[in-house]
Amino acid sequence: MITVTPEKPVVTRFTMPSTFQDSTKAPLAGCVSAWLRVEMPDAYGVLCVDGELIDTKGAVRQLQSPPLPPGKTYTLQVRVVVKIGDNLLIEDKQVSIRAGDVSAVKFDGSRATSVPMPRDDGKPLPITR
Repeated sequence: MITVTPEKPVVTRFTMPSTFQDSTKAPLAGCVSAWLRVEMPDAYGVLCVDGELIDTKGAVRQLQSPPLPPGKTYTLQVRVVVKIGDNLLIEDKQVSIRAGDVSAVKFDGSRATSVPMPRDDGKPLPITR
């Protein structure tokens, strides 16, 4: 991910599941990273890629994969959790990436599951959809 800070841009890389890469072998020649642009409605929302928490902030996040062999498509499970009002919205999407390409996904809450936040009195809010 590239996060623009007052000091300088920050790049965050993510790992791929072991089904995509063999940790005992060196990367093949010609392998290059893929980039994934993730947009979400809350700059402080939680982002997970294939079940791994990506520790970043920002409404737009640029993620860089490890080097991938060219010509192969990889499907990632991307989850975003954001707080909107008194609810947590949890939204999942599948995203395809390829070596050298830039892919993008936008989370707008349209396909999210809404989970009410607990009230201060300890009683949950009613579930709405």
